[in-house]
Amino acid sequence: MAMGLERVTREGRGAGVHNLVAPPPSPQARHIVVADSPGIGAPARAERRAVSVPRLPQHPGLDGVRGAAVAGVLFFHGGFTWAKGGYLGVSTFFTLSGFLITGLLVHERAARGAIDLGRFWSRRFRRLMPALLVTLLGIALYAALLSDSDQLDRVRADMLATLAYVANWRFLLSGQRYEDLFAAPSPVLHAWSLGVEEQFYLFFPPVVAGVLALTPGRRRALVLVLGGLVAGSLALSVHFHHDHNRVYYGTDTRIAEILLGALLALWAAGPGADLAVRRRSTLAVGGLVAGVGTLWAWSAIAQTNSRLYVGGLTGYGLLSTLLVAAAVAPGPMRTVFRCAPLRWLGLISYGVYLYHWPIFLWLSPERTGLPLVPLFVVRLAVTIPVAVASYHLIEQPIRHGALPGWRALVAALVAVGLTALAVVAATVPPGPPSRLVPESTTSGQGTSPPNTLLFGGLVRTATATEPLRVLIVGDSVSYDAEPGVLAIFQASGAAQATAVNVLGFGLAFGPYDWRHEWARLVAERHPEVVVMFLGGWDELFIAKEGAEAYRPVLDEAIALLTAGGAKLLLVGMPITVNRAGIPYPRIVPNALRAAAARHQSTVGFLDLDPVISPGGRFTAYLDGPAGRERVRKMDGTHLCPSGSARIGRAIFNAVAASWALPEPPADWRAGDWALNPRFNNPPGACPQ
Repeated sequence: MAMGLERVTREGRGAGVHNLVAPPPSPQARHIVVADSPGIGAPARAERRAVSVPRLPQHPGLDGVRGAAVAGVLFFHGGFTWAKGGYLGVSTFFTLSGFLITGLLVHERAARGAIDLGRFWSRRFRRLMPALLVTLLGIALYAALLSDSDQLDRVRADMLATLAYVANWRFLLSGQRYEDLFAAPSPVLHAWSLGVEEQFYLFFPPVVAGVLALTPGRRRALVLVLGGLVAGSLALSVHFHHDHNRVYYGTDTRIAEILLGALLALWAAGPGADLAVRRRSTLAVGGLVAGVGTLWAWSAIAQTNSRLYVGGLTGYGLLSTLLVAAAVAPGPMRTVFRCAPLRWLGLISYGVYLYHWPIFLWLSPERTGLPLVPLFVVRLAVTIPVAVASYHLIEQPIRHGALPGWRALVAALVAVGLTALAVVAATVPPGPPSRLVPESTTSGQGTSPPNTLLFGGLVRTATATEPLRVLIVGDSVSYDAEPGVLAIFQASGAAQATAVNVLGFGLAFGPYDWRHEWARLVAERHPEVVVMFLGGWDELFIAKEGAEAYRPVLDEAIALLTAGGAKLLLVGMPITVNRAGIPYPRIVPNALRAAAARHQSTVGFLDLDPVISPGGRFTAYLDGPAGRERVRKMDGTHLCPSGSARIGRAIFNAVAASWALPEPPADWRAGDWALNPRFNNPPGACPQ
């Protein structure tokens, strides 16, 4: 968001003109040369004269509002539960932006008789773009060095959308929810608000210029237009309220919060022109109410609160409008917002907002090992100096004309182009995985069948002419294990394996009709051994309904898969973690183990933790025949070729002795099966 908007110091018109909360012209008013106002004859318009133009006054309290708002965002992103509504600080910035920008536009129209749109957009570009380019370059470096490879394509699109100021629509269309920002978030997820504000800056000034040109000297028409836009935005929010993403990210649904500030600016420029110099008891009381209401909202209103999306955001915008007015008008809230720490934080708030989120992601709890409060202090200790340096070395020099004239345009185009190239170059995902090296007896993968017979004894001796019939069923993890499992059984020369795995499937989850489909598979294929490898999607069911509720579902599946006399191998899901490194629940493997104990004559259980999670800890890499190999995808759940090979070997070993399967040659592991496209989905999921 454009937190560091220019302080309101532009020139106004001469005596008698109501400008943004400005007192009457002072003797120290500046003189500028302007064309005479419309309605004067051509000869008179040709003449130019000096006109006393008062400066728009500076209001230190507005810097304090910025400081307070960015503090709310920092606490929210810091993970403090008592600041679960701190994200609403963004809405306060929206309202403050509308107030300041409208004041500048109306003041320029009154002072000069027209609004120079090119000059306006140039100022916005100088103010906002330089720090954003630096941020994106830093994030590009972060992505190249620290981002998960399977995130690179998404991060590239996110950053390019941010560069084009359309990040809010990008996140909406890609389904990235802001409320999920603590689980695998984009390092530019906070840039959605920049998109909303820049789109506002693009269309709003022409609207103001057009309405004021058509109704010279009368602002009532502009008030009616803006009021209509607020009503339309609110109506759209109510219409889309079931789609929280649409309401939260949409420029059209969030613009009401900005326009409320714009309406305040118009009121302050008219009947409220003495807002800053005369105490208004209603504003003093209203400001206190708004302050208390804002603090309550920041502490109590979570993003999942459905009332936000049926007008709640607009309602909060009204609170922010009162807060902005109270920061200008004499009263207790102006005193609060004029305190030095808030004002100082407000001055650097734009940089703080831009830089803090990627810094917070970099200094994660997993990377630092720090608890919440010390981690927050460390994060601020990095963010604040970066923002201060940016403010003094980048933002202010460029804003005040370090590159004048055409050189500024050339430099801007070159900088944007180079930043885009850097983003693309830094986010190229690695290539797909290659073949594995052959198996070896020193690889620790267990090349020999176990000595114990899992199913109670020798069932029969499988041969090439009478191969063992194997059926594999499961979910997406089983789908990734499938190529390695099929490869090792085929390499034995005495087994015929088929797999029917369904992505996003559990016995108690998903639309897949496993009862009908498995009955058909058993009847058609007459398997002698069935491997069932699933569980991740059933964890929520067991957590909610209890293990006893899952038991009859599991027993039904066992009865179905063994109905034709097959033996059943239940494979326990190995330890998996989310992108933050936090393990997922593991209730299903315990349920599978218990089921195998209940059905000892027909059902066996295979624990995969010793296979790819040795010591009961998650790891992405294990030692292989030729060194370290990646066994897990970047998501911490699914499998790379080495993981597939290890699970294939473990399943083969669990079955082989009961059917006297021949040992496959060592080069089974180095086959083309490891080039299966599923191991590179998404691209870069299994980097070399």
